[in-house]
Amino acid sequence: GTDVTFKAAKEAAPFVPVVGDDISLQDKFDKAVETDKQHQGDMVILQDRISRVTQNTADIAPNTTMAFAQTAVRASEFMRSKRPDPPLRPSDVTAHLDTRQRVSDSQMAKYLRYREGLDPIQAMEKLAKGEISREGAETFRTVYPQMFEMVKSEIATQLTEADTAMPYDTLMHLSILVGAPLHPSFEPKFVATVQKMHANERKERKKPTPKSAPKMADRYESRSHELA
Repeated sequence: GTDVTFKAAKEAAPFVPVVGDDISLQDKFDKAVETDKQHQGDMVILQDRISRVTQNTADIAPNTTMAFAQTAVRASEFMRSKRPDPPLRPSDVTAHLDTRQRVSDSQMAKYLRYREGLDPIQAMEKLAKGEISREGAETFRTVYPQMFEMVKSEIATQLTEADTAMPYDTLMHLSILVGAPLHPSFEPKFVATVQKMHANERKERKKPTPKSAPKMADRYESRSHELA
């Protein structure tokens, strides 16, 4: 059933290690990358995890077992494509040996947000609370396409059968999940227009106030009084 599917998907895909809130962003990122590389670099480990989860279903439901394996591979490949690499200059041939090379904090945080969507249960919980990130939603859509289509269908049903308009915040979070605007104000053109307006306002505020030109007539008039 659904519970078995969630359990298997959760076990088969790589997930963020459980760490405390007191762990630095760099440490969280390093642990996450290490975990991902273990799965990506050693498919034997990945297949072993899949086998342990699906050992009771492999004989009676081979298609289900294969689906679990495909999910794990999708998760592994997706996270590999999203992992940021330290900036390297072509002339620095030993840069890969420099332990001081690191990605930016924003890149590390973004990578960790992508990993939020690897756990389908966690992703659904975050959606219910309105806390799912764009990156987490993208991961969920990519790694669990069938599950996403079910959620998308349910959302469409709720929108068409609703007696009252959904709150703006709810529509915003649903738009993030489905990856499409569900309100006119979320349309790319509208967003671009608003951003342009704000950018112009900032430019106007930064412009220096022009100094008034000296009144030459007044200067000469005062000088003539001095000579009189």
